[in-house]
Amino acid sequence: MLNTSDKILFNLDYLAWTLTKALKLSTESYCDLATIDNAHTFVAHDGAVATLIRVDGVLRMIGTAEFNDLTDRLSNNLQAYMEAGHHMLQLVFTRDPDPDPARRLIGSALADAEATMARIGVDLSDLYERKKDVLAGDFCSVENLVLALWTYPQCLTRIEKRQAGDERARVRADTPRGCFAQPLETAARTMLDIHESFVQAVVSDLRDNGILAGRLEAHEALREVKMLIDPAHTDDSWSPGLPGDRIPARIMETGQDNDLSAVLWPPLAEQVFPEGMTIRDAHTITVGTRRYAGLSMHIGPRTLEPFNIFFRRLLNDKIPWLVSFRLISDGYAQVAGKATLASLLSFIRASRIVKRSLDTLKTEMEFGEVFIGLQIQFLTWVEHNDAHDKTELDKRIARLTRAAQGWGGIEPRRNDGNPAAAFASAMPLLRHRSPANITAAPVRHALRMLPLTRPASPWEHGSFLFRTPDSRLYPYEPYSSKQKAWITLIFAPMGSGKSVLMNALNTALVLAAGNERLPRIGILDIGPSSSGLISLIKEALPARRRHEALYVKLKNTRDCAINPMDTLLGCREPLPLQKAFLTNLLTLLATPVGEDKPYEAIPNIAAMAIEEAYQAYADSGTATKRYDAGIDPEVDALLEGMTTLDSQTTWWEVVDHLFEQAHYHGAWLAQRYAAPTLGEVASFARAESIKSIYTGTVPTGTESITDYFWRALTDSINRYEVLGGPTCFSVDARIISLDLDEVAPKGGPEADRQTAIMYMLGRHIITGDIYLRKDHLADIPQKYQDYHRAKIEQEADDPKRLCFDEFHRTEAAESIRKQVLLDIREGRKWKVEVVLASQRLEDFADAMIDLATTVFILGAGTKTLRNTVETFKLPASAGVALENMGSPGRAGANLIAWFDTSHGKFTHLLTNTLAPEEIWAYSTTAEDVEVRNALYERINPALARQALAGKYPGGSVKKEYERRKTLLKEQGNALTEKAGQGLLQEIADEVYQLARGVGA
Repeated sequence: MLNTSDKILFNLDYLAWTLTKALKLSTESYCDLATIDNAHTFVAHDGAVATLIRVDGVLRMIGTAEFNDLTDRLSNNLQAYMEAGHHMLQLVFTRDPDPDPARRLIGSALADAEATMARIGVDLSDLYERKKDVLAGDFCSVENLVLALWTYPQCLTRIEKRQAGDERARVRADTPRGCFAQPLETAARTMLDIHESFVQAVVSDLRDNGILAGRLEAHEALREVKMLIDPAHTDDSWSPGLPGDRIPARIMETGQDNDLSAVLWPPLAEQVFPEGMTIRDAHTITVGTRRYAGLSMHIGPRTLEPFNIFFRRLLNDKIPWLVSFRLISDGYAQVAGKATLASLLSFIRASRIVKRSLDTLKTEMEFGEVFIGLQIQFLTWVEHNDAHDKTELDKRIARLTRAAQGWGGIEPRRNDGNPAAAFASAMPLLRHRSPANITAAPVRHALRMLPLTRPASPWEHGSFLFRTPDSRLYPYEPYSSKQKAWITLIFAPMGSGKSVLMNALNTALVLAAGNERLPRIGILDIGPSSSGLISLIKEALPARRRHEALYVKLKNTRDCAINPMDTLLGCREPLPLQKAFLTNLLTLLATPVGEDKPYEAIPNIAAMAIEEAYQAYADSGTATKRYDAGIDPEVDALLEGMTTLDSQTTWWEVVDHLFEQAHYHGAWLAQRYAAPTLGEVASFARAESIKSIYTGTVPTGTESITDYFWRALTDSINRYEVLGGPTCFSVDARIISLDLDEVAPKGGPEADRQTAIMYMLGRHIITGDIYLRKDHLADIPQKYQDYHRAKIEQEADDPKRLCFDEFHRTEAAESIRKQVLLDIREGRKWKVEVVLASQRLEDFADAMIDLATTVFILGAGTKTLRNTVETFKLPASAGVALENMGSPGRAGANLIAWFDTSHGKFTHLLTNTLAPEEIWAYSTTAEDVEVRNALYERINPALARQALAGKYPGGSVKKEYERRKTLLKEQGNALTEKAGQGLLQEIADEVYQLARGVGA
């Protein structure tokens, strides 16, 4: 409790504080905000109310025609609000190319991905740190656009104002007093209703016109404002104290017994400006670590030009800037005082000119044109810890001045006298009045100047970061809940970067937000495009888990054998879904080359032979397989100490033993030798139990149908050695890539059939158990049910993706295309994404295109271009962009991205910019792969990528390789294959020596 003299001193201090605010001598005097009324609405000291809206931008690319249509529609909507005379809109756009805030933004966008990285144990930190450096250093700027909507007390009638005043007086009398706290009072109900209708209408109009926008909750809004003012002292998690939050407790003496400032929420100005503002001179102020200077529009533009003109003039200038637009209701009333003055001074010729101009405005209004008052302010800044900050700030102001002058002829003027007032009014939400000059402008003309057409992403965060060609960050989250399904199409001419994009997308899925373990990714590739991805993931995993990522180049040899008869761990027979696949596969193998359909009884014979085979090779079957030491050293090592091991031990007993010891990977390795092979299944077609039922002959001769089936399968196994034995590699990986280039040929009926068979086999391998559900547990042995139940429950929400690169190779494989279409149709139910990549839109079936939810277009030929624009209803500007896409380079690969989301359909021109280390990790060029693999065999992959990026930052040695080849020819040496390999080894050796230096 204070004594009387202390109270007197306090009251004197409070009086001085009040006078300081009134005379605009304190930071608090430049903030109109008093408190909040509800979760989205602020109340000013004079009773005005405000809401802050984040405007992310447009959903679709905007060309000239689209821009004119957009501004016309918005002006028709906006005129109704602006005629009322009691609303104000303030749009504030900022752009900061400085690497530090850009790196902070990129880090925030990737925060979930980095958390996933730590959670699932995949160390890709070297790539992600380099990605931040590259994007922040050269290719990304921080952008922000917010819209403050104000409603003034003038919207109330005289009676409503009196009632509102009486209500406020009652509230003040009934609520605690806090001289140094937010007032506990609200706005008039009628006024809040008017404001709420205004806000809802503006947000709705923006969204209806393809602009992504939404109200910010009060805490978010103040964090947004504080981040703009002083980002160095604002953490991403900062939150203000507002009524409704936990009651604060401050240690302070107020001098008044009934003053409760200590337990009420601090003034908003004190929270937004904790560092205060310091006026440095007539033009500049400092806030936190920044020194600001500003301009205001003194004379309006002679010609109204889109905001994009101003934006482009500053695009290559590495200066930060802010522009604030205020659209004030009843523009004619804003300049009416000039008409009065003109009448008084009518004897002066110049004033008559002014009067005629005002009369012209009035005439246009009488013909339905709605005018608003327009104010434009500009800010730029420097970090004021630099001794030369004032000189640099002057240079930036000069550059900003020239850019404004080139934007339709605006004449800006530096903020004189009180730079603090100009600064505060340029910031969103802080003040609803501005000292800047007001010009009257038709609504439709003013809208053309606003920054509403920047490209918007439906995602704030994402494990994949695109950017726009003009440096705006564009996050993308694969497998997002904002999409109703996950069907992705990628198409582009050769050499446009589609395989690199697919690799990068798969890495992004590995690190997608919320992952608890590696996702299930299966890839069917033509060529080694995905080998770099698999190597990247494998080396990022701990040594004991590297079997979880697998790349196999399939060859038609026993060394690459895949046994389609393999079953789920512990299962002695296939589940119904797998049995259907095996029946289809055997039927295809037994279908005569060139025929569309098999002989009539073949599917039934196949099904019976499969059933007979699994019964014979089960635990107590007639052909159960015995364990044979030496076949698999890894299994042998795990069996040391197994006391019951003898010559009668079966492979199924080994499987059970290893499973009981929790050696699940070892159990799967052993199970490969317990299952029947395809050749063994074929022999059962001649079993008496089947021959007695199917006694007919083939239509083309006297051979029995069962003998034909056996012979056809035997011939196929001889022809396709890859099908002829136990699986030779572990396929219990979570990420599997099968390179089908050597086993999926082109040309002729036999080649088409082989391609279909290999794609069918490959799909079976990469899908694994992703379609397993709880209702399948009844078909699994009791001992293994808990294991599979746990996997089902764990992986129910895990991302699952099936990728088909070079999809045009399936053109003649109708069976696999039908299966892929089924995967697409049922993908949402099973939570499976399907990704198809090819060279033309026409390579995909119409149904695939209709169901697509994400499309990446990296270029198109003339016919494909026309079809693409029509199919996806792309704006004309997208077609122009496709025609001028260009080739991938250091800045990245350009593409048109199309996303179908819950927010609408997004279409934008984006750039996939990768760090040099990423390019080296994903490169599919033969020469690059050769050099990269040679280095991976000798040194740590991360170190190899670092050295390769240092020596060849473009991500390829191809140009250097070609240069050395030319030199070799000029020296008269024959360019043999051996010589070419020698050149690549020479390059690898040089990078290796560099890497040793880097490592040291």
